[in-house]
Amino acid sequence: MKEDIRRIYLTEHKTLSETRNEIKDIYNFSASERTWKYHLDKWRFNKKLTQEEKAFVLSKAQKRHLEDKEIIFYHNGVLLDTNKIERLKRQRISEECNGEPLAAEK
Repeated sequence: MKEDIRRIYLTEHKTLSETRNEIKDIYNFSASERTWKYHLDKWRFNKKLTQEEKAFVLSKAQKRHLEDKEIIFYHNGVLLDTNKIERLKRQRISEECNGEPLAAEK
């Protein structure tokens, strides 16, 4: 059951609610949302990157870009979407500008 939860939640990018419903249909198993969150955390089935992981991904992505190499990252065994990496870059730029939008060139 744990591997099915991993597949549905992480690999298929389903929400917690969708994952709970699918597992209930397959195994006739139900638990509270709090219990689900506890076990997902315990098993490290988290979708979000920590600040350290974000910094690592951005650093490596920049290095690989300069080396003209393909940029591929995995988080918890799941391929990170290139769009997510681009969002991380934009977030970093926004944070460096203290949340102020970049001024347009004249």
